[in-house]
Amino acid sequence: MSDTFRTLEAYWRQADVPGSKTVMTKRYGYSPHQWMGNKDHPSLLANDPDVAWIHKHYSDEISRHDIIDGLGSDSPDQSTLDRRMLIASLMWGYGTSVGRHYRLRDICSFLSDQKTKTRLSKSRNCLASKDIGGAYKEFCDINGIGSAFFTKFLYFSGKSMDMDEFPLILDTKVSWSLASLSGYRRFVRSDHRPLSDSDGFCRYVSTMHGWAQRLGAACEIIEFVLWRDVDTIDQFALDWYKKNG
Repeated sequence: MSDTFRTLEAYWRQADVPGSKTVMTKRYGYSPHQWMGNKDHPSLLANDPDVAWIHKHYSDEISRHDIIDGLGSDSPDQSTLDRRMLIASLMWGYGTSVGRHYRLRDICSFLSDQKTKTRLSKSRNCLASKDIGGAYKEFCDINGIGSAFFTKFLYFSGKSMDMDEFPLILDTKVSWSLASLSGYRRFVRSDHRPLSDSDGFCRYVSTMHGWAQRLGAACEIIEFVLWRDVDTIDQFALDWYKKNG
């Protein structure tokens, strides 16, 4: 990973790096009518009490900070809080693009599955024991919801528990930026989707925390820049490797 970090460090020196408050409090829109439905377009999730609670408090926008610290104002039990965090992370992650029928069907199926409550509880217990790989494995076999989305839940859950080395989001854009920074993009073509692999995810988390120390930046700032600047990083890395080999 040395070349990857060298390229990231070079990019970091000239990037527009936001502060932690900006990243944590920036709200992103989601589509309430897709989650709540309306008289013309009913939603499969219209009667879900946790979807309704989140919509009531965050009508059409939600931030990282809201998800980490703002879902328990009515002092719910832990299982309800975990479920709200899962739903909010999906709202935040899908944004306004959740409207495809098959995607809503998969989300509804996952939320209504009796095993989901157990998955959430086991993943929390794993994180409490600093077993990130174990928490990751709880979600590896969910139809239609891959690691690009369930790592968002793991990130929010870990942050809410004040873990020293918490999970981080690994979605397609972040994965693409990492592939670009490694020089991998010079040789092959790929869709850059992260593999569903708990060991690989743990290495990613450990590496990112190490990079954060070296760059003097919060981990989620690095993750955010990798996500936001995916196209810019791709071209920067191609040019950097041409000059530096």
